[in-house]
Amino acid sequence: MDIALEETVDLWPKDLFEFRINTPLAIMKEQASLLTKKSNHRLRAEVETRATGGDKFRHIFYLIVPALEDYRYELFEIEHGVLPYPLTIISQPGIAIIFGSKPIVKGFGSDPINSETEFVDWLKGVLQSTATKKIIGSLFAQFGT
Repeated sequence: MDIALEETVDLWPKDLFEFRINTPLAIMKEQASLLTKKSNHRLRAEVETRATGGDKFRHIFYLIVPALEDYRYELFEIEHGVLPYPLTIISQPGIAIIFGSKPIVKGFGSDPINSETEFVDWLKGVLQSTATKKIIGSLFAQFGT
């Protein structure tokens, strides 16, 4: 089959953009938005994303206190490749302050999180942890709320 130079043949599948993935970034942003609502805008959470070279993406989850000139507190950091899973927990400085260097083992370092379900379970553990509650309580106390 000869194709004339003037013709453009579309070889891409018709359903190219119909495959949707609920990414760790989307899940984290959703939880960030919920914190803002739950705290009546006294606290915000924000996710910062960076390409780290190669095919890696790093997402950092910050707690932000608007009343303290937008003070930012890093709660945790994750990294994954072009595909969202497996992902690795890079750091948990906020939680580590209270529980030590490896407070939540799954996903830390060489133990990857392999699915959305595992990530949601891990994130729920982080957000509902005593450490996170203490951090949020302390941030509230800093500005008299």
